[in-house]
Amino acid sequence: MPQREPIVTVINRVRDADGKPVPYTAYYGGESYTFDDKIQLALGEARVVIHHSMYRLEPDTMYGHYKLGSPELGLPCDPLPVGEVHKEELIDRELLPVDRQLGSKDRFGRTLTRVEKRYRPMRTDDWVAPNPGSGDGAYAGSYGEPKRPT
Repeated sequence: MPQREPIVTVINRVRDADGKPVPYTAYYGGESYTFDDKIQLALGEARVVIHHSMYRLEPDTMYGHYKLGSPELGLPCDPLPVGEVHKEELIDRELLPVDRQLGSKDRFGRTLTRVEKRYRPMRTDDWVAPNPGSGDGAYAGSYGEPKRPT
């Protein structure tokens, strides 16, 4: 008999100006979960969902701060103001040395500025890839009953 993963509580820490939870949408295994305050998830799923909620990264230790918390995993569950988690960059630039702050010069004399427009070339290849195992019902990367096209 397969052993089941323990169930843990995942808590949404983000609060608006009135102190109400801001709904959070988590994605795992092709499904989405939208919840306001807390949700019960399996341990492995909870770890992935919490890691995807990272909003800040300290540059010297690479320690991440997350929008979601869990008491069972020892993660903080205190409320976060919504203004703190909506930033343009994941890295906490205030903790970088002065020579790596925005507005300073790099070693080539260029001024460090924010990237305003990212260059992303258009894709011209096909999005659909053939699945050689689809004829016998085997789908790579899936589990459970295969989903048949309707």
